[in-house]
Amino acid sequence: MTERSHREKDYDTRIDQFRRRHNIRASAWAAEAGISRTLLARYRADAADPHIETFAKLVRAARKITGLPVRASDLYDVGEDEPINPEPALRRNGARGGVREFYDTRFDGCLIREGVLPAHLARESGISRPTILRKRTGEESFRVGILARFVRALRRMGREVQASDLADVGEDG
Repeated sequence: MTERSHREKDYDTRIDQFRRRHNIRASAWAAEAGISRTLLARYRADAADPHIETFAKLVRAARKITGLPVRASDLYDVGEDEPINPEPALRRNGARGGVREFYDTRFDGCLIREGVLPAHLARESGISRPTILRKRTGEESFRVGILARFVRALRRMGREVQASDLADVGEDG
């Protein structure tokens, strides 16, 4: 951590490097995103992991401030740096016996499209099946760290996915 002035500190995090590279004042970014400066400071210092809804606000605000097509991965490690396994795991449509509940969420739609069973994702990501179910149903929102674990796991399984395939990360125009 370095100090730029007596009021604004610089952190060695992806989000703060982006802020400095584009000369964005933290107070202006927080205001545009509709969050407190204190909360943004916690994200910049990597002292908190944002909920995906807040993260999407930060991406959209960064796009508006810079006029650039800012990606979620410009601000945080969302797992997209994970190389895609050239030998993908077997694709399956539905669960054993063809019985599987389907939910109208971006996350579940991605799993269906990619032919990934929730149990396989649980094993590869180290995230429990009940947690995955709550994400699939939309009952529980993502935090950026969990989203990154899912993206990494799917890429290790040979799926060419990005964070925006699983959740609204603010890249949708």
